[in-house]
Amino acid sequence: MKKGRILEAAAAAAGLFVLIIDSKTALGSAREGLDVCIRVLIPTLFPFFFLSSWLSGKISGISLPGSMLISKLFGIPAGTESLLLCGLLGGYPVGAVTVDEAVNQSRISPAEGKRLLCICNQCGPAFIFGMSAVLFDRPMVGWILMLLQIVSALITAHLLPGTAGVDYRRKAIPSPRNPMDQALRSSANVCGWVILFKTLVVFIQRWVLWLIPVSGQCAIAGFLEMSNGCLLLPEVPSVELRLLMCAVFLNFGGLCVTMQTFSLVKHTDKRLYIPGKLVQCAVASTLCLALWGKAYFWIPLIFTVALCLVLRKYEKRCGNFRTVVV
Repeated sequence: MKKGRILEAAAAAAGLFVLIIDSKTALGSAREGLDVCIRVLIPTLFPFFFLSSWLSGKISGISLPGSMLISKLFGIPAGTESLLLCGLLGGYPVGAVTVDEAVNQSRISPAEGKRLLCICNQCGPAFIFGMSAVLFDRPMVGWILMLLQIVSALITAHLLPGTAGVDYRRKAIPSPRNPMDQALRSSANVCGWVILFKTLVVFIQRWVLWLIPVSGQCAIAGFLEMSNGCLLLPEVPSVELRLLMCAVFLNFGGLCVTMQTFSLVKHTDKRLYIPGKLVQCAVASTLCLALWGKAYFWIPLIFTVALCLVLRKYEKRCGNFRTVVV
């Protein structure tokens, strides 16, 4: 523990030193991140946070046309279809916030929230069609990416531990309280992480990424923050590789989205989140490679099977992922 704290302190000191010797880059990147927050994130995310919280409470527990089919397809409890809808429409990290709020208010159980955190936190259509699809010459790419995400989330929902215990009986779920306050706090939190990761990505691009091939630059940038990775996609020469990388970025969300999710989720067990998103990325990769007719689609398929076996073995050992808020 002491060694870990020393390493963290050393990393923080190194970061401060870099900021001091290259303050111009730090200031410019922070301004770019703040500009993204003011011009894009706050006008788009704040309404989604508010309306998704309101919507999930109003239609939770209500029998809507096709809702039972949706709950059984995705392996989610009856009455929680609105959480999935908010995640698919609102984008990262709206789905995670909505699920955590439902757990906090006892609208769903902690065990249900643990699985729903992976399933309901997805990239929204605004980003897929507004930023990702326009990077390709083919107009159908946006729909392909959206369909890949939905199908990948559906398959992942049945691969994750805990599916057998899903309750499909309709139950009354109370409405959430004070969605305005939740929307304000969530929006501010997301903006802080975006500014931090924008600065980090700019520094890495300036000092390290220029040394490696463009595909590697794109992969690293997308792993850290998916919008920066998507912006580098046009420089990747292969169309198939571009589509594969874009699908992976969208289904994982990047380290920035993961940190946003972890900082906003306070009442739900998060230990299944990263393994769950890795499973979804592997499933999306398998589907994408199979779509292009590539024979090596079995590589991510083997990774998917191996990771799911590890998760299920851990589930048996730890008693169905005992609920601990971390």
